[in-house]
Amino acid sequence: MATQLPTIFIGYSHKDKPYLDELLAVVEGSMSGTGVLQVWSDQDIASGQSWASEIGRAVETAKAAVLLLSSDFLGSRLTREQELPILLRRWQSADLELFTIFVAAVPKAGLLVPLPPAGQGMAEELFDFLSVQAENAPERPLERMDPAERNRLFDAVAERLRAFAQAQGSGAATRRLHVPHIDWVEIPGGPFIYQQGETRELPTFWIARYPVTNVQYQTFIDDDGYGEPRWWEGRERPEPQPSRWPQANRPRTNVDWYEAFAFARWLNARLGLPDSSIRLPTELEWEKTARGEHGLHYPWGSEYRSGYANLDEKGTNRRDWYLEQNVAFGLYTQFRSAYG
Repeated sequence: MATQLPTIFIGYSHKDKPYLDELLAVVEGSMSGTGVLQVWSDQDIASGQSWASEIGRAVETAKAAVLLLSSDFLGSRLTREQELPILLRRWQSADLELFTIFVAAVPKAGLLVPLPPAGQGMAEELFDFLSVQAENAPERPLERMDPAERNRLFDAVAERLRAFAQAQGSGAATRRLHVPHIDWVEIPGGPFIYQQGETRELPTFWIARYPVTNVQYQTFIDDDGYGEPRWWEGRERPEPQPSRWPQANRPRTNVDWYEAFAFARWLNARLGLPDSSIRLPTELEWEKTARGEHGLHYPWGSEYRSGYANLDEKGTNRRDWYLEQNVAFGLYTQFRSAYG
């Protein structure tokens, strides 16, 4: 009888094995009785088998992957050259469910370089991608949690994997529908400089750190977002248009105000929140988020700096910075406002 191929791949550093053992105890208990998915880590490699080839087969055939992120794991040559490129390619093609968990605080700059095929300059972008996907915040890794906190986090991951396993068993699509993770940033209340020196005041609110990406918006479409009347009640419903640049972690394009409104209404419902808890920001909220409380001319300060943003620099004779397309989130790190 042929050996069943692994379906949940867990990537980790051997220095982080205590956390792997905790995770496995919870996840394998949750998988018990589903009869659909099994968990695989490199502990399943038998004596005499090729380490690299077995891991390569695992990342190519897994239905889901859980990555325990630490400097040791991300700094491994095997991780950089084999595991991550394959897993990210499969995730972008909607062929894999991906979960990331920060075990320890991870330095951003330079850690993931080189990462074929991305190459130089992609470390921060990839770090931001992994952070948005993560089940916990980079600044709140497992090593800073007590055992009860870790157990609750592992329970949540196990529940999502169990639901995914059941969808597999019912003949549902390979990629389970799940609510997209939004990285929210708190904007503290208080006065701020608005437009040409006018002082305004806002209460505390939260805003997404990044624009809605293609993969996040696709979740809405896959959940019959355009076919469900309640998301569009009282609003015009257009036909969905393809994003001009369709890569998974680039901002969604070709979406109008009605579609953005419907997406927010859908997200509130899927998260169990009251209507309008998540919505488009007002002009005042957007301006404070971008300019800070002191009314800066640009998110980074009061003087323009070439190459700090993705725009047409015709007036500065610096066309070399004009990409003529949007970019994946996190690429222009200097473009962050005072609130991140």
